[in-house]
Formats: sequence, structure tokens, C-alpha cells
Amino acid sequence: MAEVPGAEVNPGLNTGIDAEVHTAAATEVLVQLRDIRLPELSEAAILADWAAGAMLGLLMAFGLLLLARGLLRRIPSHRNAALQALAASRSLEPGERLLAQAHLLQALAAKLQPATPAGEGRLHWSAILEQKLRTDFFSIGAGTALCSGLYSPDSKADPDRLEQELRLLLRRVRS
Repeated sequence: MAEVPGAEVNPGLNTGIDAEVHTAAATEVLVQLRDIRLPELSEAAILADWAAGAMLGLLMAFGLLLLARGLLRRIPSHRNAALQALAASRSLEPGERLLAQAHLLQALAAKLQPATPAGEGRLHWSAILEQKLRTDFFSIGAGTALCSGLYSPDSKADPDRLEQELRLLLRRVRS
């Protein structure tokens, strides 16, 4: 074999007989090692791990519940808005109170039935509410005071009675 100028023989390089000696030595060292053993778990440790997992699961479920409630609470419903407006109208005079109740019902009807296409006739707000809430409160019942009674000078409508009936009716709103 020709020697390459400047090349040195690496003494750490296993060649030939040296490789067999190093392999035998490594095998002896490996044989002397013990198997890796994990400590045995007691019953208490197993129960503690199980309890920690269960608590973590319950905590996550509770967090999701709070998150869902927070998100749903932020979405205003038509029913809650109408009930709040109805409660706010209590402090008004009887004539103004009837007018405020009629306005909140008109606004509710506009929210429950979006705008109709051009050329189609739009229903009166009382007809929309009777259709959506499946009632005859505005055509036959006490709600007639909110439709035609607003324009008569001697309206005998009782705003307290109307409010009670409206509150019951508004609880039927689904959105």
C-alpha cells in the first residue's frame, strides 16, 4: 500500500484485532448493567393519579360551561329586549305608556319578520305578532287598545292589565 504524504494513522480508529477487543469489552460492560426498573406504584399513587385526572376533566367541563354561558348571555334576544322595554314603560303616564308599549311591539314585529321584497304588501305589526305568537290578542283581546285604542280620546285601556298580558305574551317569543 502506498502511503499518502501528510496522512497520519488515527490511533483511535478500530481496525482489525483492536475492533474485536473493543467489542468484547463493550459486551462485558453491557452484561454488567442491570435492567431499568420503574418503582412500583402503590394503590394510593394510582388513586391520586385517577383523582387528578377526574378533577382536571371536571375543571375543563366547568370552564366550558362558563364560556358557553358568557357567550350566550352576550347575544341579546328579542324577548329580553322587549321585556326590558316593557318594564321601562311602567314609569310613564297612562297615555304615554300605551304609546311606548305599541312602539315596542312594532319594533318586535319588525325584528321577527324582516323586510319583505318590493312590491309585496307588508302586514300590520299586530297581524305579524298574532301570526308569529299564534294568538288573537290584538284583533279580539285586550291588545285592540294598542292598535285602534291609541287614536280614541276616551280610551279606557288599563295599562297595568295590558302589561301583565303583554309580559305573558312576550315570553312566547322564541328569539
